[in-house]
Amino acid sequence: MTINQITLSKIARLFTDRPETRVTARGIAAYLGENTIEVEKVLEYLVQNAVLISNGEGEFKVYKYARAIHQNRIATERKQHESQNTGY
Repeated sequence: MTINQITLSKIARLFTDRPETRVTARGIAAYLGENTIEVEKVLEYLVQNAVLISNGEGEFKVYKYARAIHQNRIATERKQHESQNTGY
């Protein structure tokens, strides 16, 4: 599969600038002014490489940044650990 590097760069920038973003391929295509099919190819490439996580199917499939999920999990665990150590 050939990936459009410009579209890849735009999508990567979108998710790194806004790590909490949860959006469909159609939404990203409209926001970036790109072809939906090209955007879907890039999104699936990023899912296969564990950069993004997807939920749902078809036009309702939502993509989110895997790193943000990991960071939120770490922050939650840290807060739980701190509250156990402080007695709150």
